[in-house]
Amino acid sequence: MKKIMIVLVSLFAFLFTAKASDDKPITFEQLPQLAQEFVKKYFADRTPSLVTVDQEVAGKSYDVIFSNGDDIEFDRKGVWTSIESRNAAVPDAVVPKQILDYVNNNYKDAAIRKIDKEERGAYEVELSNGLDLKFNSSFKLVEIDD
Repeated sequence: MKKIMIVLVSLFAFLFTAKASDDKPITFEQLPQLAQEFVKKYFADRTPSLVTVDQEVAGKSYDVIFSNGDDIEFDRKGVWTSIESRNAAVPDAVVPKQILDYVNNNYKDAAIRKIDKEERGAYEVELSNGLDLKFNSSFKLVEIDD
């Protein structure tokens, strides 16, 4: 009986997760206004090739993928949560100054290729040299992974 219950709970969780994470294509104009303004301001030189909305259990999230492979994820309000640049650096203007200063002072030859805002204000940064840097909400470096 216990095994059957575990299988049923697992199956339900799988089906619920699969249903809850369906990305649906939308138009750029269907993004929250804040996300549209962010893209126009910092990525005006790039062309969005796919915009999606993901209806999650906790709410909606949005994803903008550009023709060059760059990718921005936004929360339900249109605030960016992740920016990934395939061939160039993430624009300096979107990186918190303390993180940008740390990278420029300690890794002069490396570019920030990806930045993620994590829960409680922490950030994770991937550099072009392969290092991953983690900063706490006070922008203090707390971990380096290679």
